[in-house]
Amino acid sequence: MTTQRKLAFLFIAVPLILPFFVTLAYSSFKFVKLNLKPLSIQDEYSLEQITKETIQVVKSQEAPIPDISPEAWLFDLKPKRKENPVLIAASPVISSIPQPPSISEKIVKEEDPFLMDWRERQPGGRATLSIQKKSTQGSSTQPKTSNINLDEKENRYLNYADVEGTLEWPDLDHTQFFAEVSFYDQIGANGLNDDLSTTLASQELREDVPFLLKLPAETSGHLIAKIYSVSDTQKEKPLYIGRVSDPAYPQNSLFVPKEGLQRLLISMVPTAQYFDQYQTLFLGKVVDEYSLTQGSPTQGSLTQGLSGVRIWVAETQEQVDSDEKGFFEIRGLSRHSSYHLIFEKEGFATIQVPIQILQKKTRQVFVLPPLTKFTQGYDLLLGGRDPSRSVLFATVLKQGVPLSRAVVTVLSVEKVFYERNLEFISVPDTTLFSTTENGKFLLWNTSPGKHKLHIYQNGQLLSTQVVTLSPGVMHYITIEL
Repeated sequence: MTTQRKLAFLFIAVPLILPFFVTLAYSSFKFVKLNLKPLSIQDEYSLEQITKETIQVVKSQEAPIPDISPEAWLFDLKPKRKENPVLIAASPVISSIPQPPSISEKIVKEEDPFLMDWRERQPGGRATLSIQKKSTQGSSTQPKTSNINLDEKENRYLNYADVEGTLEWPDLDHTQFFAEVSFYDQIGANGLNDDLSTTLASQELREDVPFLLKLPAETSGHLIAKIYSVSDTQKEKPLYIGRVSDPAYPQNSLFVPKEGLQRLLISMVPTAQYFDQYQTLFLGKVVDEYSLTQGSPTQGSLTQGLSGVRIWVAETQEQVDSDEKGFFEIRGLSRHSSYHLIFEKEGFATIQVPIQILQKKTRQVFVLPPLTKFTQGYDLLLGGRDPSRSVLFATVLKQGVPLSRAVVTVLSVEKVFYERNLEFISVPDTTLFSTTENGKFLLWNTSPGKHKLHIYQNGQLLSTQVVTLSPGVMHYITIEL
């Protein structure tokens, strides 16, 4: 660089740069001066001084940490106990189960003896599991064994009973028809299942073979068989129908005992014929006993009837009310069957009367006695009525005519009372020892239940009748000899 250029840089560039360096030096000096504190101030706020004045160190004696086994960390509140293995021998498999130590343990399994007898009668034997337990006192003690039944097929139906039988098939081609046997808990008024029925068991039969249904033991219901055409896949129109009922009570449901039912036979009839037995009509009329001029029920059809009488069918629990003329009707009662009707109305005695459905349409008149007949008559002559006991009014007929001089004996009854006619009514006479010309006798305040009646005339036994009495009800029956 030439001398001229150096002089030019010195006198021109340096004056321009010099203020910048001066300003930078002054700023640095001022910053250091503002942030620089005396030594006394630093000591006053030193970390050591602050620690001494504000922090108090509390020293305590540390307790040693106990040794904890890994098992203590398990969340099990029950205390652990050591267990010895127990040998379980099941032919041919051998396994082991835990057993707490004890002295002379003995396994006792209580079991119903009837259940054990039932198992022994089953074919094929039983699968058993032997549990052996050894005594802790001495090694000479023999192991003790308890048998447990593991036959699942057998235990599955312990509370079930078998219902088996056959169908009396009509002359049909089995390839074109099939049958269905079902057990329902209830049926409708037409003798078939309805919307309220529940099927407890069912089986289809495509050929003439026996049926087998498994039902809960001691079940009541209705066993019905139907035959359909193979084209009726929805089972809407049965062509033949058959039903099994209790022989003692045809209208009642079938009872399945614990031992089951065997060799049942279901007779199949055309559907129209089956429904015909359920299309019966019972027409009745209720009249006031005091309104009868001669006290004869046959004249009740000409007498004004009682309205608002509640009539119950004891066997089916069906109920109807009499209209303003005393008439009522009951449909669907089975033919050739017996029923009991209960009549209730305020101010009148509650009575029970048996009826029989012998034809498709049946008519009958019923006489309802007022309560005053008893409060002002029988209660005074025979003693007050006990509402927990029963009363029986009976009339003995022979060839449709009341039987006189008939003696009635009942083993369970101390006294049988007889009635005599008094103008238009009959009243009990405690001095009588046989029936009069009206053939009437009664049992007063008798224990409910079954009673056997023996009817004699001139020392000869004419008939024996069994009656069932309900508590608090007056029963009216007619005994035909």
